Amino acid sequence: MYRMILFLTTFALSACQTTEAPQSSFEKETGEVPKQYIDLTSPNPNHGILDYWQVETRIDPRYPSTAARDRLSGCVETIVGIDTDGRAAELAIRFSYPQGVFDYRAVEALKEWRWTPANTNQERHPVLAVVKLYFSVANSKNKKAVEAYCGDSGL
Repeated sequence: MYRMILFLTTFALSACQTTEAPQSSFEKETGEVPKQYIDLTSPNPNHGILDYWQVETRIDPRYPSTAARDRLSGCVETIVGIDTDGRAAELAIRFSYPQGVFDYRAVEALKEWRWTPANTNQERHPVLAVVKLYFSVANSKNKKAVEAYCGDSGL
């Protein structure tokens, strides 16, 4: 919690100092200028994340107990800055449904993910990529809405 508050405070202060127009999707979402990332977040990038990085360690997010109790499903779409060490160095929520329900758990899990460079990325170029995580519970009371907002591929 302390780290989240520190991050938000730092984010707010740095956003106030930025005078240039945002360049990448990550900048549009966070207001921060990322390190020298290759931006793969546009709808039709020339290259995909698999051209640069492949997931080596994937940690599934913990399901929030309140969402399970309330039989809520959903999704969280993030922008992840993968650094030269294959770690999630930058994270921003691009979209979530239901908003705020699964965000924390998605970010918590992505911080533990590790990527290994693809054969075409031996220079270990850092990238900005979109990662979408789905949260699904049996007999979800919001299944139709989730399909409308998140697509049905995660359910």
